[in-house]
Amino acid sequence: MRPFKVMFFVLLFLYLHPLGKAEAYRDKCFAVHGRYRVYSGDGVTAIWIVGTHRVLRVNHDKDLWKLTGHYVGTNTIFGDFVVCPRAPDVPGAMRIVDIKSWRNLRIVHTNSFTR
Repeated sequence: MRPFKVMFFVLLFLYLHPLGKAEAYRDKCFAVHGRYRVYSGDGVTAIWIVGTHRVLRVNHDKDLWKLTGHYVGTNTIFGDFVVCPRAPDVPGAMRIVDIKSWRNLRIVHTNSFTR
């Protein structure tokens, strides 16, 4: 009887332990239509998902960064982005993502004093 109890607790531990689940979100890439922009003076890049209040923080993407012209707050890029999360989704918090691909980009030059 004892080996069954040990096996039960081992399986229960493996089922409830977050190790296996921690990386599960990384393979869940998804598409969004949004506005990519460089915010604030420290170069934070984010995608606002059009039609929502949701903002995704972009892990630094050098290729898309080149398209913005390196000017903080002067270029906005609208487009369709496929993003892969680097962190689990937490309501009310900005989720960190990697940009896997993009298409239908439209670069809009904006004044740095406008929202």
